[in-house]
Amino acid sequence: MAGPRTDIAALAAAAIAVPVTLFLTSGPYDATDFIVGLTLLLLIIGFGYTESERSKWQRAAIAGVFALASLPVVGFTVDSLAVLRGLGCGPASCLNSWWHLGVWVIVSVAAYSIDYFQNR
Repeated sequence: MAGPRTDIAALAAAAIAVPVTLFLTSGPYDATDFIVGLTLLLLIIGFGYTESERSKWQRAAIAGVFALASLPVVGFTVDSLAVLRGLGCGPASCLNSWWHLGVWVIVSVAAYSIDYFQNR
C-alpha cells in the first residue's frame, strides 16, 4: 500500500513564507527564529526528500527552499556567537544581505549536490 503523497508545492510555499516573514522584523535573530527554521528544515528533509526521482529543476527548487529555511538557523547561530564573544551588532543582526546571499548560495549548492549524489 502506497502512503499519501506530499504536496511539495505547498510545503515549499510554507517554507518560503515563514523565513520571509521572519526577515520583515528588525533586530538580531532570536531563539524563536532558530526553532522555526530548524522545524522547517526537518519538514523539508522528512517530506521533500522522500522521492528519489526528481528533475534537475525540482532538485534545485528543493535545495533553494532548504537554503532559505536554513537562514534563520545560521543567523541565530552567528548572532549568538557574536554576543558570546562580545562582538554584538547592536540592535541589528550581524548578518547583512550579502551574508544572506552567501549562505543561501553555499547551502543551496550543498543541498543540491548531496541530493544529486545520493539519488543518482
